[in-house]
Amino acid sequence: MIRKLTSQGATLSAGLAGLLLCGCGGGASSSVSGPSTPTSTAYATALTYSNPPAGGYSLQAEPASNGTAHLVLDLVGPAGTVAQGVSCFLTADPADVAWAPGSGSAYATAGTVFNLGSAPQAFFSKVSGSGDLQVGIYQKAGTATFAGAALLSVALDLNPGAVPAGSPVPLAPTAGTQAVYLDGTGTVRPFPAAIAVGTLTATGN
Repeated sequence: MIRKLTSQGATLSAGLAGLLLCGCGGGASSSVSGPSTPTSTAYATALTYSNPPAGGYSLQAEPASNGTAHLVLDLVGPAGTVAQGVSCFLTADPADVAWAPGSGSAYATAGTVFNLGSAPQAFFSKVSGSGDLQVGIYQKAGTATFAGAALLSVALDLNPGAVPAGSPVPLAPTAGTQAVYLDGTGTVRPFPAAIAVGTLTATGN
């Protein structure tokens, strides 16, 4: 019923550093240095998330998971919205984190807002190798009114030994896609604004 409109791959670019050697005239001089001391990288062991301002559609961290290696994020919708379901699209850097399986679907858990009814339920999720997550959740009949509860939850696991502590972890709505909801009349409508995403950082715990 709802499909991803477009997708685009992310392009990574690497810069080249140049080495400049300078000679100075005058008397000869020499410098001798001892062997270099290897340095070790302190890798992150946790994910710390700063919530965006409430209002509209946003991802809010579940407090008990914040600052751990398994971060759970709730999708919350604008209070008073009447809907039958939503579809959303998110991207996280797969070099840093992995979308973690949930209990209600492969990569998501249903919130308490939508009544999914008996099986088969219209609740699905999919993850691509580029870190794109697609989630859709719909009830078969009737409508639900948003009042601050989670519409659905997703989770991210930190890749062990992959991210230096203190590094930002890219997380954003998937580029080139449009999150949508099914309103009370059964009409597909775009979210009035992009999902608000907070700041995600790889930290120690």
